[in-house]
Amino acid sequence: MVAEFDLIILYLSRRTYVKDLIIDNVNDSSNFYKLPTPFFSMQGLESICLKNCNFEPPVTFNGFNKLRSVSFEKVQVSAKALQHFLSNSPLLEDMYLMDDNVKLPNQATSMKFVDLLDDSSLTFDHLKHFETAISSDNGFMIEFVKLIIAKSPMLEIARIDVNDYVSVEEELKICKAIINLPFPHASPSLKLFIGL
Repeated sequence: MVAEFDLIILYLSRRTYVKDLIIDNVNDSSNFYKLPTPFFSMQGLESICLKNCNFEPPVTFNGFNKLRSVSFEKVQVSAKALQHFLSNSPLLEDMYLMDDNVKLPNQATSMKFVDLLDDSSLTFDHLKHFETAISSDNGFMIEFVKLIIAKSPMLEIARIDVNDYVSVEEELKICKAIINLPFPHASPSLKLFIGL
């Protein structure tokens, strides 16, 4: 099955007219499909929806120039790769990101997002909608949400859903961490929704 996916992506990567791509590894949700290198050369993509995939861009990857919408559900991606991908997708308007996506080796990695708050060159200028689901009191994801809000001057709606199986105690921790002010908001018209 993996070899078939790889061949299809190789074929599509040679076509300039591919604008929307959905890869749903539903047949084998226990194993993440590692996206092959040709996937990262598809510069015409405007919309990507990935499910049960492993997102490991090659070192030569410089983002997707035309990407406007991205959805990651159960996608394995490192914090570094995610930050590089997002900061090199300049037209990104809509982002849906599940909490289970990011697999971090330790808590120290999440602190890199805190450091990025002071980086004036990092902005998500076109991002208008951001949605994520948090499944635990995950410090990384909370810091990532704060980074997105702080670096998105056009952000209109940010929706953070807390998964149903999270305990009431964890819900309170998550809400306090997200609502705990002060943290910068780049957009004066931001509407923040927290779904419990």
